[in-house]
Amino acid sequence: MVEIFPAYRKAIKVIESSETLEHLNGARNFINNFFRAYSVPYEIRKRKFGWENLNSEVKVEIRTPNTIAAHMYEELLIALESKEAKFQ
Repeated sequence: MVEIFPAYRKAIKVIESSETLEHLNGARNFINNFFRAYSVPYEIRKRKFGWENLNSEVKVEIRTPNTIAAHMYEELLIALESKEAKFQ
C-alpha cells in the first residue's frame, strides 16, 4: 500500500492542475479512489422492500476510514468544490 501523505499531495496536484470540467470529473474519481484505498470495507446485508422481494437481501458495502484519512478526504472534497465553483 502506498503511504497516505504522498497520495494526498498527488490528489491536491490533480485538483490544482484541472483545467476543464472533464478534468474535475477525473479528479473526483481520483479522490474517491483515494478514499477506497485508505478505508476498510465491510459488508452488511439489508432486506429489500416490496412484495416481489419478500425473501431477498442485498449486500451493501460500507467503508470506514481512520481519522487522518477521513480528514484528508474531507479537505480534498472542499478543494475540489472550490475549484468547481471557479468553472461555474
